[in-house]
Amino acid sequence: MAEKGGLLFLLLAVDNNSTVDYLSENWNFTVQDKRQPKRTAIRSLGMDPVSSTSFDGVPGKSASMAVFAFPGFTISDAKKFKIQVFEKNGDRNPGLEISGRELLKAEPILISNQK
Repeated sequence: MAEKGGLLFLLLAVDNNSTVDYLSENWNFTVQDKRQPKRTAIRSLGMDPVSSTSFDGVPGKSASMAVFAFPGFTISDAKKFKIQVFEKNGDRNPGLEISGRELLKAEPILISNQK
C-alpha cells in the first residue's frame, strides 16, 4: 500500500499455482464489521476504485499484478477492508482482509529525479 495526493494505492499480486489459467470476472471491495453480533446482519459498504490497471487473469503456473487507486480512507479497529476477485465460470475466488491498522501503515510515494 502506498499513498500519494490523497489517493491510496493497493498493489495486489495474484499467484496461480495451478496449470489451469485463472480468468477473472470482477473484483469486489467492501468495508465490513469484523464481528457479527448474534442474529444481526453484517453491515457491508461497497467501495469502487477511482482508477485501476487492467487485469484479465493469470496464466497457469505464473503470477500477475494489479494496481487499484482509492480516495484516501481509514476504518475503525472494529472493521476490515475485504478484497475478493471472482473467477469467470469457476469457483476459485481468493480474498484478502486488511485491518484498519494496516491501512494506516501506507507509505507515501516519493518521486525524485535524483539518482
